[in-house]
Amino acid sequence: AKADQGPVRTGALILSRYATAGRTLAGTYDPYSLLRSVEDLFGYTPLVHASSAKSFVKSALPGA
Repeated sequence: AKADQGPVRTGALILSRYATAGRTLAGTYDPYSLLRSVEDLFGYTPLVHASSAKSFVKSALPGA
């Protein structure tokens, strides 16, 4: 996406025994948020652009 088009909208479906059924997160996440969240789950060091992205692990998967 070009910078003048605004943010890129994306969605994610989380399938996990740790996820709360029917829960919707109202936060703003960018495409790097998914990468950052996977990195957090596996304990990896975030890559360059993902390091500043907002992770949704704690809010979407509180028991993970």
